[in-house]
Amino acid sequence: VNILFGCSEPERIRSGKRVDPNSSFGFSDQDKNSLAKDNRIELPPMKTNKEWVVISSAISKDHPNLMLSKNPGELYWPCSVAFDSKDNVYVTDEYTNLISIFDKDGNYIDRWGIKGKKEGEINFPSGIAIDDKDQIFITDNMNDRIQIFSKDGEYIHSWGKEGSGNGEFDKPWGIKIYDETVLVADWRNDRIQIFDKEGNFLDKFGVSGTNEEELFRPSDVAIDKNNFYYVCDWGNQKVKIFDEKFNYCGYLRGESELSEWAKEYLDANIDEKKARESFNPVIKVDDVESHEESARIESYFWDPTSVLVDKDQNLLVLDSNRNRVQIFEIG
Repeated sequence: VNILFGCSEPERIRSGKRVDPNSSFGFSDQDKNSLAKDNRIELPPMKTNKEWVVISSAISKDHPNLMLSKNPGELYWPCSVAFDSKDNVYVTDEYTNLISIFDKDGNYIDRWGIKGKKEGEINFPSGIAIDDKDQIFITDNMNDRIQIFSKDGEYIHSWGKEGSGNGEFDKPWGIKIYDETVLVADWRNDRIQIFDKEGNFLDKFGVSGTNEEELFRPSDVAIDKNNFYYVCDWGNQKVKIFDEKFNYCGYLRGESELSEWAKEYLDANIDEKKARESFNPVIKVDDVESHEESARIESYFWDPTSVLVDKDQNLLVLDSNRNRVQIFEIG
């Protein structure tokens, strides 16, 4: 652990299962590997191999709309992170409705945000992305809209409302920016919507359902250099792949092996290591829903919440309920 501050309160750490809008995890910014999960933020390799920020918080009673945590720099439900042009880290906090800002070493800089429905107010900020002008794009989940702020929290623009029509949302979650294009995972509408940065609707794809080519509660989306779309299909426990014309190409189910840390643990616990020698990593299960199947098979994604394609064209999948990231090389 290179950076550690705040205090841990285990009763506040939630599972990744998004049974309602009050459960969410994510990472963002396609150029930097970053993740937010439970009460922990992992920063990408910079000066060291791993830099961790561990943060926890309590809620202030000073102002019912601000919902401030006890001290600046503390978080309650961190969901997603993004980086500005100076490598400062912006963290959305769904419970406090605040955006907290840290430098790349984890030092607190500032925070802003007011809970509400008016322009410039936010309610359950889930996803976050930052463009090349350091404009902050936030999926304002409970207000069913996208809001844009300056890096200092000054309101610029917003679009969207509750609904299922073009440009409308039902609990938007993940968001990515590629040049002048904005991708939004429209969670409860089971689709991906595409906009320009002014909020003009461009396109959409996704058919609601649990069949192989369908989406059920997509939580995030990313694009590779060949314009293939990787959709984190949270409800179906898969990552679905679509080409540039939105034709379905296939899916990833997860195929993780033991990490180096797990191998070290087993080397130190011989009895458990021997017991696992007869372990079948992919067992045949009854006809159960996909979440239950994922819970039983260790290699599978279990509530995958976010996807990212890094600068080396690796696909990173945040496998939330197993507290890991699965990494795939894109061909």
